[in-house]
Amino acid sequence: MANKFLSIQSRDRQLLSELLQSPFDAVQLWQLSQTYARPFTDVHFVRRRLRRLRDAGLVAIFQYSTESAGALNYYRLTQAGYHLVCGPDKVLPTRSHFRAVSPALQRHVRHVASLLVKICTSADAASLDIPFLLGDNQVRLSSGTETFVPDATFGLKAKGRPPQHYLVEVDCGSEPVYSTRQRDSLRKKLSLYYAHEAASKNTYRVLFLFAEATPRVAHFLKLAREMTPDPRRHIVMAAVLDSFLEHANPLQWPIFLNHDQRLVSLLPCPRPDEAALVQSSLLSENQFASAPWFR
Repeated sequence: MANKFLSIQSRDRQLLSELLQSPFDAVQLWQLSQTYARPFTDVHFVRRRLRRLRDAGLVAIFQYSTESAGALNYYRLTQAGYHLVCGPDKVLPTRSHFRAVSPALQRHVRHVASLLVKICTSADAASLDIPFLLGDNQVRLSSGTETFVPDATFGLKAKGRPPQHYLVEVDCGSEPVYSTRQRDSLRKKLSLYYAHEAASKNTYRVLFLFAEATPRVAHFLKLAREMTPDPRRHIVMAAVLDSFLEHANPLQWPIFLNHDQRLVSLLPCPRPDEAALVQSSLLSENQFASAPWFR
């Protein structure tokens, strides 16, 4: 039974707003809280507060399917929690937004959640603004008669520079690269993004984060080069997800590869001379750029 006497604090609203973007586990929410004016000092306090929000009927708790010992809980908004964040008149999304994640999709959902956490915490550490961040398939794009949904979209703004807009695809290898018969293939996604960006009034970059460093990445970049309407414009960039998650400053360091297989950064590095000196070594250490099959 919902606890109607819970006093909703500012940090409660922040936690609920995070869950609007994606399902998160307690550690991820604690990491996100480090960007708040009053961060949680320990993940234990996050779990305790989430239980209170669950008892108030605002949050639902589910468990990931794991092969390791111990269960990993993750949290989603309830319909009441959604209305608290977005307003009572906001039309509810589909029921799947409030249910447990299908086991077949859990790996992908966890990757996207980890990516969103890294974007927020890295931007905070580098004093970058995030004008907007939308995850959990909140953005729908149209190109001709086709509609497609990126895994996330966000903006970045460095001091004294215009904001940059990025769309994100997290690739777990479940879709073919070249198939022309299957709707969800990397070729199909590239075709849609290139057509949409060309017709859009706003420029953006599309970031493909690959869950594994395999020849698939090289095939993808070759395909992106072949399909681009203008080889001089680098709309699509790729990186290995672990490289992004493990880097201290992935938003301003050259860890992405464009379709010319050159290392690039999302925003200019605050120390460009140092970045230029280490760029060649980064290329040799890159998880897929240095592989024998890449060139």
